[in-house]
Amino acid sequence: MPERLKKISEFIKSNLDLVGVLDGKEAFKGPEMLHIDLTNRCNNQCLACWCRSPLLKDKCMPPEEQVKTLPYEIIKGILDDAYSMGTRQVKFVGGGEPFMHPEVMKLVEYAVKKGYSIDINTNFTLVNEEAAKKFVDLGVDLMTVSLWAATPKTYVATHANQTGKTFQNIEKVLNFITRYKKETGKTKPAIKLYNVIFNKNYKEINRMIDFAFSTGSEAVQFTVMDPKEGSTDSLLLNNKEQDFLIKEIEKAKKRINFLSQTISKKGYENQVFVSSFQEFERRVKSEKAGSGMYDEKVTCSIPCSAGWMFSRIMADGNVVPCLKGPLKPVGNVYKKRFRQIWEGKKQKEFRYNGTHLSRTNPYFAQLNCLKTCDNLWQNESIYIRLTSLSKSQRRILKGAGFMLKIKKAFKN
Repeated sequence: MPERLKKISEFIKSNLDLVGVLDGKEAFKGPEMLHIDLTNRCNNQCLACWCRSPLLKDKCMPPEEQVKTLPYEIIKGILDDAYSMGTRQVKFVGGGEPFMHPEVMKLVEYAVKKGYSIDINTNFTLVNEEAAKKFVDLGVDLMTVSLWAATPKTYVATHANQTGKTFQNIEKVLNFITRYKKETGKTKPAIKLYNVIFNKNYKEINRMIDFAFSTGSEAVQFTVMDPKEGSTDSLLLNNKEQDFLIKEIEKAKKRINFLSQTISKKGYENQVFVSSFQEFERRVKSEKAGSGMYDEKVTCSIPCSAGWMFSRIMADGNVVPCLKGPLKPVGNVYKKRFRQIWEGKKQKEFRYNGTHLSRTNPYFAQLNCLKTCDNLWQNESIYIRLTSLSKSQRRILKGAGFMLKIKKAFKN
């Protein structure tokens, strides 16, 4: 193959997601990121949770939904389908706690052997040293620990059914992972401490950063709470609290820089990356933050490309096209294979509408993406890549889409 044609071929292969976006409906590879809700079962009552917060009262997830759990064979089939379509990142999450799935370790092992980069999103309360050791030995890539606190007192204030002892045990296991990785010369799993910020913990963001350093965690991330009207919206920051948090954010910027420089000078191995901090700051400072409307301006300014980049399978088998999509399923894995759903009519409709309709269109009413768009980072990434294409590159990718559709039609 001539060198020029080889470069064009490589360019197309590395931008198959953009080929789909430029087509407007079709996808020529699987989602970049696949979320699988292993189970809705949970042992926590997190105060800002959409499913089990005691503030929700009669708006809690119905009891029959709280026990929904995807069977091992169904999940295995999803992983097989997605991998065959080019997906390499999977996140085990849930409307509940992944470690309440009876075969979670078996699923983790299967995903690792399959070749996936794995992120496990967990409250970490059920992870003991034996399990932690196995994650290191398996080479699990990332564990996102939903913590919401830097002290036992705040942990109890943000988790209605837990005690300070639970927090201390989490700290103990985090320290164990750091030690065991050093002993074995391993770097995985990276630990990211995830903190949803609201009026019970907003004073602790700098202590949360310090806690990440002290436990040897590789990253810490902050996000604003997504309120449910008439219940958890009581957790939103008032103007005074918002002003306090903005000042803490400025302190955090200086502290992050100082700690990083200190670590660098002293030659310590661990450094903490504060993930998505600019986005967190933007949301806290947004004009409508007091009502939980954080992303209206930015989501209306760029197209939604989540339909090509992301998919979530919920514990009841419903497949939803974005993190805000539980009320707008595009299929169910009990009825169809994941591949069929990904290539199906409803998924294509979501893709087209995301790139052609205003976010204020009634189609998006159930998604509430004007409040917070949890796929915003993917939409921004695709938008930047698309707008940086030259006219000739755009023509090449559009032509590739045309040829791939013809190939798919003949195959079918």
